[in-house]
Amino acid sequence: GGRGRGVGNSGKKNSVDGGGSTQPGMPSGKGWNKTVRDKLQWDKDKVIREEERKELRAKWAEEDKGRKAFFEKRDEQRGKFRKKNARGQPVMKHRVDKILEALQKEGGA
Repeated sequence: GGRGRGVGNSGKKNSVDGGGSTQPGMPSGKGWNKTVRDKLQWDKDKVIREEERKELRAKWAEEDKGRKAFFEKRDEQRGKFRKKNARGQPVMKHRVDKILEALQKEGGA
């Protein structure tokens, strides 16, 4: 019939997105402007979010480095602390070192 490409539609909008769109897939008029404005705002926010993410990653890397060092030191101390001599007795040198370190930390703080 007579319904081809907006000719003779008696004023009805001829597209799904609201009619008269300057860009395909974008609504016309106020909706199109709002969509563009929202996109621009999203892009600005994205830059800010990326900055924040970069700062967080640096902070996490720093914390992770400290955590790794702590666990390495702790595991080394635990290994020494649990050492036994040939008779199965604990090696007192390592135990005394641990006690001495705890006392120094307590006295220094």
